[in-house]
This record gives sequence, C-alpha cells and structure tokens, in this order.
Amino acid sequence: MRYADELVLYARSDTDLAIMVECLVEELAAVGLNLNTSRTKILTTENLNEPMVLDIGGDMVEVLHGGQNEKYLGKKLSCDLEKRAMVDLQHGSQIA
Repeated sequence: MRYADELVLYARSDTDLAIMVECLVEELAAVGLNLNTSRTKILTTENLNEPMVLDIGGDMVEVLHGGQNEKYLGKKLSCDLEKRAMVDLQHGSQIA
C-alpha cells in the first residue's frame, strides 16, 4: 500500500463506500500516509440532478455522474455504463 498511488474502490451504496473509505483512511494513517482528497474522485452510475460532493475527513470530494468521465491509468472511465466502451475507445484513438 505504501507505493500505490492509484486505487479503485467499488461499492453498492454510498454507505458501503463511506465505511470502506473510513477504513482506508485509518490504514493509511497507521503507516504514516494520508488520502490525497484533491486527486480523489467518486464515480456513480446514478443520475444526479445537481452537482454533489462528499465530506471525507473534513475535505470535500467531487462526485462524478451521468455523462462525466475520469481518466484512470491511461483509460477513460465513464459514469454512463451504456457509453463506457465507446468513451474509452474514443480516448484510445485520440491518444494514439
């Protein structure tokens, strides 16, 4: 864990995610590390009516949804499951 700078957590609900993030923050602190919330994003497949942020350890983390995308390990992750393959394919074509 000390050398990991990219991580994905999957959760079925926001409650499950909150518990997992709390555990992660505790484990990071145990080895002298902290979660960089300025680089942290939360992606959801739910359609939200308005922009959303979550409080993680006193810092606000952006929640991406709908047609929003995020670059992760050279891929483009889409919050829209119907378009995720096309979004990544287009991204790959653009960088090639």
